[in-house]
Amino acid sequence: MDILEFDRTRKEELLAYLAPLQMNLHTEDMQDIYENTIYRSFLTALDVTGFVAEFDYGSWIADLKDITDPALLDQADLEFLRKIVTAHVRFDRFLGGHLEELFASGYFVRVLERLEVL
Repeated sequence: MDILEFDRTRKEELLAYLAPLQMNLHTEDMQDIYENTIYRSFLTALDVTGFVAEFDYGSWIADLKDITDPALLDQADLEFLRKIVTAHVRFDRFLGGHLEELFASGYFVRVLERLEVL
């Protein structure tokens, strides 16, 4: 299932969040990520840069055992990375608190670290 191509010139816009997200791990009350400027801004950047893509994420994640497994990121290519991030963002609409858990665990730091090497 193909998704629209990501403009790689926008990669640096997302990578600019790596250090702030690393510094913010476990230091903020994770009750509401939308109150946290860094998290809110990062989620907006995912959308504005086109990193979050439109595709049938529900069917796509059905083939994965655990979409929160950080090991999935270790060998991810750019398309997989975009799909898994999109699935998490969309999934949060149905399971509130999902993104808070990912931010607290450092999952998005790992996403950005993987993006950095791609």
